[in-house]
Amino acid sequence: MIRTIKTNYSLNTQSIKKASVKFNLGTGTVRKYLRMSWEEVYALKRPITYKKRKNSYGQLPKHNIIYFYVISKGYHGSNNTLQNYIYCIEKDNFPERKPQGVLSFKELTYPEDIVVITRKTIFKELFMVNPDNVLVTIEREYPILELIVSIYDDFHTSLMGNDPRTMDSFLEKYKDTFISGFCDHIKKDIASVDCTISMDISSGFVEGNNNKFKLIKRSLYGRSGLVNLFKKSYLAFQATLNGFDLKTLMLNNQT
Repeated sequence: MIRTIKTNYSLNTQSIKKASVKFNLGTGTVRKYLRMSWEEVYALKRPITYKKRKNSYGQLPKHNIIYFYVISKGYHGSNNTLQNYIYCIEKDNFPERKPQGVLSFKELTYPEDIVVITRKTIFKELFMVNPDNVLVTIEREYPILELIVSIYDDFHTSLMGNDPRTMDSFLEKYKDTFISGFCDHIKKDIASVDCTISMDISSGFVEGNNNKFKLIKRSLYGRSGLVNLFKKSYLAFQATLNGFDLKTLMLNNQT
């Protein structure tokens, strides 16, 4: 097909449209084929064979063999339940064997000389009033963290305060650091940022309702359709109004 396109058509609009209609291809695809060299076209005859991946055992793990064997015998229950049973049986009968499967990750442990600090722990340290001083452990290995914490504290103080001049001081202080791009983006919309700092009015009400609607959409729209999405959204937002009566709403819909 590609050879026919390259032989009988050219890189002009009319020719590309004719080839697109005849071969049921997009115009971009036809244009790509026309721009290919003959060497690239003939290279398509030699497909790349990739090396097959193997697990550490060189074959399908034993728990997978048992799992698919049970499925082949007509099991129609929960897949997670079956995997849990196989995992527990293997653990009870072969305690010396290395755990396999998804559940084995829950039992992974680190050596005693390794301190594990998750991302959740770091955010907890930044936002809590009385942290557990876990950041001190990280600062020994990564001194730049002290600067990051200082930048975060300065930005939070500037944004949550009432004086827009503190934001100007923040931008001037860190304009030549690794967050210079972040500072440049703030400067482009500095008027809105200053209003956010100095005024009590915010878009929290609008953003909250947007978030509420998106949650309803994700949980309902895909399979249930637009009609039920409207009903669910209408009910969710009507319920927050004063004088709302569910019984009256249901009677009105029935009539």
